[in-house]
Amino acid sequence: MERQDILALVPSLQKICLRKFTSELIAQKDFINSAVVEFDPEDRMTAYCNGKEVWDSNISNHAKEKVSSFILPALFKEELIKTIDEMVPEMEKWRLYHGRFLKNLSFGGYCLLNKLRWTCIATIDYKKTAELLVKDEEIFLSYRYKLACLYCLCDDIATLWNMLSPQSQRYIYRNVDFISEDIITIVWSYILQGEETRLFRKIEREFPAAVSVNHYAFEYAARNGYKIAAQHFFQRLTAAEKRLYLVEAAQLTAKARSDTDRRSCYPCFIRETYSELFVYLLSQMNEAEKIEVFRTSAYEVLKCFLDWPWKDVFLEVAKDVWDFLPKKHFYSLLLHLFTSNCLATNRHREIFRAFWRQSPDVYKKFAIENMFTDCRLLTFLCGLKDEESTRLVFESASRQDKERVINSYIGLSVSYMFAKNKRWDCFHLLIDMCDITNIVAETAKVGYFIYSKFYYYDSQLGFLSTPDEDPVMKTIFHILDAIVERNKRKHLKQE
Repeated sequence: MERQDILALVPSLQKICLRKFTSELIAQKDFINSAVVEFDPEDRMTAYCNGKEVWDSNISNHAKEKVSSFILPALFKEELIKTIDEMVPEMEKWRLYHGRFLKNLSFGGYCLLNKLRWTCIATIDYKKTAELLVKDEEIFLSYRYKLACLYCLCDDIATLWNMLSPQSQRYIYRNVDFISEDIITIVWSYILQGEETRLFRKIEREFPAAVSVNHYAFEYAARNGYKIAAQHFFQRLTAAEKRLYLVEAAQLTAKARSDTDRRSCYPCFIRETYSELFVYLLSQMNEAEKIEVFRTSAYEVLKCFLDWPWKDVFLEVAKDVWDFLPKKHFYSLLLHLFTSNCLATNRHREIFRAFWRQSPDVYKKFAIENMFTDCRLLTFLCGLKDEESTRLVFESASRQDKERVINSYIGLSVSYMFAKNKRWDCFHLLIDMCDITNIVAETAKVGYFIYSKFYYYDSQLGFLSTPDEDPVMKTIFHILDAIVERNKRKHLKQE
């Protein structure tokens, strides 16, 4: 598949139908009403951290109940539920992203969710949705004007500007502080009045590197993930400026998307908007420019393609970046798949397994070596009870590596914590993967006992002196003995 075909991202007819049906289903008023979560709309962090999870769960569960009543083939129902899980979070992201424009509405804008417009690839069409909202008189005029500016709706900008009071217009002119979240609004207000030169003089004093108002607005929009505004001002650049700033803007956007993982509680930064913008910028490049972006930002590029809806082509893009991807970033991507709140879905587990299979052996070896010093991958694999992915990773490990896992400090601590917390299925999965022998098991028993002396304390009995006194240790020893016996029988059959 050529890279240009990848960026076109035309889904199959089946997926288009599934996503179209899902968008109609989750936009119904009874679904929206079932998902309303009360919160203080001014408390954006609390709203995002607490409300989002409850909202996603409510509307997903309601949709799945509805699907279960449909007379459809089981396989189609399963695909429909997967699509619901992918699309429902997009609605809440949109609402949170636009929270500052919806403050005067009840329930923080939930009432507008049935007005969302969707694309054929199951992303919300932010611009078409904005075209509807700027005409909604229930939203304050000043918010509608800002919304029109953010989405570069030129005709609506002019109309709404003329509807603003002279006092509001003057306020915009007097508040050019280059810190406000309304920079795009300020830029458009000066453009409307034909005062770009005056604005550029102010920009020049603060940002000497800016070469024009359009360049400044484009870079600002790219840095903040405002896809539509970035596209608009990119098209206003000269041909020379486009070639000069395109690669830098793409690198900046990919890095900004990656950085959102460290500030994910703030809804003003929605990583998918960065990803969509990044893919747009990539589509404007020639082959040499794309290779330069992949060379300098391979890790950040792949993270962009793990966002909805680009994950369908993630593996194809990965084929182009192996020459540029540091091994430590491969390991980070494996962890990211587990921590992106999506691995519970079958789709992300499939991506993890396919990405592992595609990776060169030196990358697999590096990841396995890291399991001896970093507990996260081992904890995620076994903690989520994903036997297929766990078995796949351990198949790439040598017998010596497997023995090191169970007898290393990391392996002992992870498995012991599973046992202490009564997560015996996770403990059993980890031990089972190590293909232990009697000698390894006896060594592990000593390790567990020593480890338990430091970390196990019974409030009733105090520090326990022998394995027989510790119910957790007794169960660990029993499981080890049972697995050793099973492995003996298995090896005898093979001989």
